[in-house]
Amino acid sequence: MDVKGYYKTLGITDEERNLPNDQFKEVCKKKYRSLCLKWHPDRWVNGTEEEKKKAEDEFKKVAEAYGVLEDEEKRRQYDSGVDDTQGFGDEGFDPFAEMFRRAQQGGFGDFFSGFRGHGASGRPNGQPGEDVNAYVTITFAESLKTGLEKEVTVKKKVECPNCKGTGSEDGHEHECPYCHGTGMEQRVERRGNMQTIFQSPCSHCHGTGKQIDHPCKKCNGTGFVDREETMKLTLPGGIRDGMTILYNGMGGAGSPGWQNGDLLLHVTVRQDVPGYFQTQDDDINIYHTEKVNFVDALLGTKVTVKCPDGKDWTINLRECTQPGERFTKGGGGYPTNRRGFSDGDYVVFIEYDVPSKLTTAQRKALEEYKKG
Repeated sequence: MDVKGYYKTLGITDEERNLPNDQFKEVCKKKYRSLCLKWHPDRWVNGTEEEKKKAEDEFKKVAEAYGVLEDEEKRRQYDSGVDDTQGFGDEGFDPFAEMFRRAQQGGFGDFFSGFRGHGASGRPNGQPGEDVNAYVTITFAESLKTGLEKEVTVKKKVECPNCKGTGSEDGHEHECPYCHGTGMEQRVERRGNMQTIFQSPCSHCHGTGKQIDHPCKKCNGTGFVDREETMKLTLPGGIRDGMTILYNGMGGAGSPGWQNGDLLLHVTVRQDVPGYFQTQDDDINIYHTEKVNFVDALLGTKVTVKCPDGKDWTINLRECTQPGERFTKGGGGYPTNRRGFSDGDYVVFIEYDVPSKLTTAQRKALEEYKKG
């Protein structure tokens, strides 16, 4: 992968990049954990071959980026452009070996607690919950509010109330003969000199480690049923059109000992306030161009503009205000949601509104002005 894209791979912003080292490591670890849970190959065992390949590639990219950025010395070398950080970015990088090394050093703690458990494989029998997608449309003014609450209705898998998630109608079950009760099966992939072992839920018992003679009639032995659920979600301030917000553990139910899936909320911001624009996605300022009569701009006047929050702001234009001159209202832009950081500003640019025609009197006055 492009070794200059590690910050982008983990979704680390410029502001986060400049945090003190201990705070940066916490941010880095949190983003890494979220992305690893999203792209872990075990989550994609039932996906298409294309999805499995993408998950594996993304998982490796995320592990490679974290392997450099969480290490203070490697990160220093990376930022300075020195490419001697023990071979990061080469084809020999093994993310699974790297994770094992960190686990041996105690660096992960309960990092993958959702993937660990009991049984011969070291994992609980079963499978993680599925991620769920939800969609919401908000107004431009709502996108600026911190703590905005919206209700969404999603369809997701929940524990079957009839069999309490066991999948058995009579409560009887026995060990799966294919995985010997572990709930897992292995596959080995070789790429050049690197060998990677993937564990995935058993295809015969679907990761439960059990076989059932009398499947539950309500859930067909899966232990889960589909249910529509309406939930109230709190959105952070400063949402942009097309953003996706991740709510950990609010997706489909997982088997006992496994994490629930995540809820991915896809947000559309309705462009219902004309004249506002963003220069780039990470810009927290909001910009507006206000056209004024060029005579008023020359003589000096007052103009009232509408702020993004709906309030009026009166701007005093001095005599001979120039086209392109800017006026700034501090804190009138997007909220940062970060302690110690100021919110964005609301910036207004003044442009001249030139008439398409002149009256005889106007032309005469301008000609006199031109003569001086």
